[in-house]
Amino acid sequence: MITRTHQLNGKQLADLELLVSYCKQNDRNTIPIYKHLIDKRHALPCNTLYYEEGKLLGYLRTFFFYSTACEVALMVHPAHRRQGIGRTLLAEILPILKQEHMETLIFSTPKGTNQEWLANLGMTFHGSEFQMQYDPEKPVSIPYKPACIRLATQKDIPQLVELDNTCFPDKKPDPMEVFRSLLTTNNCAIFALIQDDRIVGKAHVFKESDRARVTDIGVFPEYRGRGFAGALIKYCINHALINNKPKIVLDVEIANESALKLYDGLGFNIINAHDYWNTPNEAPEFGLSAFLRGSDVKNHINSGRQKKDAP
Repeated sequence: MITRTHQLNGKQLADLELLVSYCKQNDRNTIPIYKHLIDKRHALPCNTLYYEEGKLLGYLRTFFFYSTACEVALMVHPAHRRQGIGRTLLAEILPILKQEHMETLIFSTPKGTNQEWLANLGMTFHGSEFQMQYDPEKPVSIPYKPACIRLATQKDIPQLVELDNTCFPDKKPDPMEVFRSLLTTNNCAIFALIQDDRIVGKAHVFKESDRARVTDIGVFPEYRGRGFAGALIKYCINHALINNKPKIVLDVEIANESALKLYDGLGFNIINAHDYWNTPNEAPEFGLSAFLRGSDVKNHINSGRQKKDAP
């Protein structure tokens, strides 16, 4: 049975946690599902769940982070892969992707899995990310940098938008509305770093059920290299600890060596890794026609190559 919903309920969230644990045990790493987003209601039915006999065997979530590209989180129970569940889930969401005028899909995968198969489908490797978690016992090697940091307010939105457009130029349009929503969300705090009477840096902290997540860390280029990013992250750590969230995580691109060094020096350790793969730009059915019709399975069998845990 397929269920599509704007928001996951308590049972669905618990079922998803169990599915994630099965996938991580099998694949060693898992894909990001952004818990601070999936338990909130979305304007679109972004969650698609596949149940059999009351058990969640497949889950797909669309994240419309960009104007013409959509990140897709797709996972299938390891014991039920290569049975067409992933294909069924993906076909289910095609109408909404077309409705939102998406041109490219960005699939997340556990690091190092399905590489040959994804390439044979016509996808291109986009990059990799680590998830890191704060370890309070780890020695901190980044010196303290005094800085003026405060909670952002609605009055700060124009400056926050300017900063976001500079640091994250590929994000979805209408950042004004995004910040208006975030600043009225109970589980989100945005901290602004003030220098020279203006906002020059920011970071977001989301409270999840079992952790705090630090995201969207950005500093204007002309203010980088002064320790402001480290000051922001330390402030976020203290905020999370005060709010009884000792488990603190963040994501970082593996290629971003300076950020990795910073987070390591602030007490974070790597706990997970995932890759991103892009579909061809503006291709019919995102270049996945063969997969959606099952002909990729036939080609795989004929080629004599074995796909590792393909969905």
